[in-house]
Amino acid sequence: MGTPSQSSALPIVEAAPSSQRKPASQEMVEAGVYRYERARGSHEFFSPGPHSTERTASASSAVFNLVSTIIGGGVLSLPYAFDKCGLVLAVVLMIISAAASTFSLYIIVSCSRRGGVTTYEEVVRKALGVRAGLVTVSLLVLLTLLTMVAYTILIKDLVGSLAGHFLFGRLLTVVEQNVLTVVAISLVAPFLFAKSMDALRFTSIFSLASVLMLAIAITVRASHTRPQDAALLRHDVPIKWFPDNWKDPLYAFPIISVSFLCHFNVLPVYRELQKPTRRRLKGIVSCTMFSTWFFYMVVGFTGYFFAFKMPAGVSDDILNNFARDDQLVNVGRLGLLVTILLSMPLIIQPCRLNTIRLVSYIRGFSRATESMLEHRTLCSH
Repeated sequence: MGTPSQSSALPIVEAAPSSQRKPASQEMVEAGVYRYERARGSHEFFSPGPHSTERTASASSAVFNLVSTIIGGGVLSLPYAFDKCGLVLAVVLMIISAAASTFSLYIIVSCSRRGGVTTYEEVVRKALGVRAGLVTVSLLVLLTLLTMVAYTILIKDLVGSLAGHFLFGRLLTVVEQNVLTVVAISLVAPFLFAKSMDALRFTSIFSLASVLMLAIAITVRASHTRPQDAALLRHDVPIKWFPDNWKDPLYAFPIISVSFLCHFNVLPVYRELQKPTRRRLKGIVSCTMFSTWFFYMVVGFTGYFFAFKMPAGVSDDILNNFARDDQLVNVGRLGLLVTILLSMPLIIQPCRLNTIRLVSYIRGFSRATESMLEHRTLCSH
């Protein structure tokens, strides 16, 4: 343990009587401040401490949880984004988006270590004030809640399609789809109440293994088109290397820009990480972004090459370009369904925690308002 710095950034610890005074280094440890990495001369904040038994997550577990947070239903729109941007520009934008996400994730964790905070909202509040923290936590609740809504809609569509094809042999009514959606979500209900990210590591592994089924199905169909599908293709359509106009990339860019979003889970994952050094953090973030980027490249390119010659072009949901009776793609649909279901706990956990923090904000503002009104009433009398 190094000697404490005199920087004002460190927590102020009141001195005890000389007979009871603890070593300065021990006082700093109890305040959550450590000089953990020998290569760094400064002290930084860790909660829990870097050697705490609460830190149970390995590097691989952290990567699986972050990748599983990122990959969801948005992967179905990537071939459409590639078609709108052109392949060259799409690759460039994907690289820029991945690089920006890598940098921002590292900055968020660095601010947490320097600022003595443990959540995304607290980082913003420390930097910009209480009102900015309130705006941030409100946006996080809205983001995660709308993601859950989107996942539920996608689950309903996938369950209805698969059950109608394999179980009933007909189109399902809306009521039947709703019932099956509730049943499907109830299967993962126990995981929705998990208190830690590391507890979800096995669901994340199975989730990623399932989504690989979708990537394999699309890749196989892109290289071996069914005869009945090949008869519909337009062979005079050229590969689109660049966009036809600059409005299309602007329309598709939001799909790419949010495709690496996992920022609301990086601090909870880092909080549980064993040996939380900066080098280890960089490795985890880089591995997460590269593996996700590579997966997106595979789905984006293969989905585009399968559908760009079709009469209707590349759909905004690549699954709509495949026939409902395509057994291989239905296996991919099943894999995506499992992936979405197992990704829900990774979204509901930050949604729940941020909702609790939002309620705390509202109560705090309410108490402050009541105190101010009482003070004005007393002054008026």
